[in-house]
Amino acid sequence: MRSRLGVPCLIALAMVAVAGCSEPTTFEWVPSPCLSGSAFVPSVPDFSARITKLEVESGYGPNGHYSQTNLWLTIGPATAPNAGLVVANRAPVFIRRLWGQITLSTACNIRPGDSIQVWHDSSVVYGSVQGPPGAPVYSATQVLIVSR
Repeated sequence: MRSRLGVPCLIALAMVAVAGCSEPTTFEWVPSPCLSGSAFVPSVPDFSARITKLEVESGYGPNGHYSQTNLWLTIGPATAPNAGLVVANRAPVFIRRLWGQITLSTACNIRPGDSIQVWHDSSVVYGSVQGPPGAPVYSATQVLIVSR
């Protein structure tokens, strides 16, 4: 005899898993207020790197509430973290899916060990707590998750 709780439990579990990330993470993209109109801009990235450490930071600053993901990166040919990257909540993050399809994602889908391509603005800070000691820390304008 099958339990009647099986399907509702699976549905509830799926809802909890989806709620863990506040932005869409599926193949279909539904615009959100912070990423409305974001489209991948195909151009030469500023650099490629592997993520060695990730930390989510949020709080209240001089301009109100902020949320960002701080990444420690290893940019080859280095073998240890040698740069940092701040991915603000509003920075567009994309992922290359199977067969090369690029879809909108979010910073909450970035994981240590991922290979990424980075586009950043002109601001560079050295010695920031968001990156390895003494290393440059960049602000992302676009990130592409290339592989896991």
